[in-house]
Amino acid sequence: MREGRAANIDATRAAALILMALGHFDILANAKVVGHEGFGGRYPETVETISFILRVIRHPCAVAFFFVSGMVLFKGHARGRITSITLLIKGLVLLAIGLTLNNYFWRGGVYVPVLFQVIGAFGLSFVVMSLLVKLPAVALAPLGLLAMVARELVPVPAPAGPLADAVYRLCWDAGGVDLVCSIYPLIGWLPVMLLGFGFEHASQRKLGELLPDRYGPIVVGVIVLGLFALLRATTTCGSLGQSLPDDAISFFMLSKYPPSIHFILFGVGFTLIGLGLFEFGAPAILVKLGRYGLGFYLCHMALFRLLKILEFEQGRYTTTLICFPVFLVVASIATLGYGHLKDRYRKRLPALRYL
Repeated sequence: MREGRAANIDATRAAALILMALGHFDILANAKVVGHEGFGGRYPETVETISFILRVIRHPCAVAFFFVSGMVLFKGHARGRITSITLLIKGLVLLAIGLTLNNYFWRGGVYVPVLFQVIGAFGLSFVVMSLLVKLPAVALAPLGLLAMVARELVPVPAPAGPLADAVYRLCWDAGGVDLVCSIYPLIGWLPVMLLGFGFEHASQRKLGELLPDRYGPIVVGVIVLGLFALLRATTTCGSLGQSLPDDAISFFMLSKYPPSIHFILFGVGFTLIGLGLFEFGAPAILVKLGRYGLGFYLCHMALFRLLKILEFEQGRYTTTLICFPVFLVVASIATLGYGHLKDRYRKRLPALRYL
């Protein structure tokens, strides 16, 4: 496969960002969306089908973010542009943003307990990756697979005490009510980044020799989705307690917090297909938005928080259909403005490279 795949990577990230924003906006616009279903619970029959569909189509988003980030890390590290120090500093910056600004957007200024969200998980993952990139590249994907399986098959009970529980929630399992409420524990999401790192490594070596540039990710993605379907129909995936499906809705009711093997395979499969499809052509606007992914995330969360403060109307799906395009345009314009300023002052302010 070709080395110059930044356009399809950025476009895939942007598509995932837009779906994520749609999901977040729908949560805001409709009081009927239920949050606990992400923990593997049965989807309530009182919730309309459209709410379920909106939930399912954004399933791959978080997985896509971590997977393509792993791909970018391999590309940058292989070219010498991303070092262990770079990863460490960027990880600490993202941790700071996640624990302050992003925490405010989600919780409205309530900092205790700390809500450990996706930006914080990225930061912690980058800190750990600053050490793991010192290992042979070929070892990282198997390490990710091992961690993904161990998370589900090895029971680790929550320890007693607020500090020990905080470390446990940050690293191993979602939840917590003392110091930290973690939604994205490290062990759930770092393996996805490692899989992306390993896929990019394989793409530039043996896999690139076996499959054409444009069809390789699609073929692998279809295989991964086939594996997902097989495992979802036959296994409960270890310690998460996710029940076997008995209808179409429960088949796609996947545990996300932390992500089950089912959830990761589902997300990786569609991410790979997206990467392959965007090899045929990636719209320039998607490439630009994907390039400034952190900016888009923070801009859309700022708008999300503003609308909550203004008590935006809830309870109607027409609100989502009519208002989301406006929300998306505003978030996109803000993101492109952020990107313009970042590019303009990059040489004067080298610290911008960490954003």
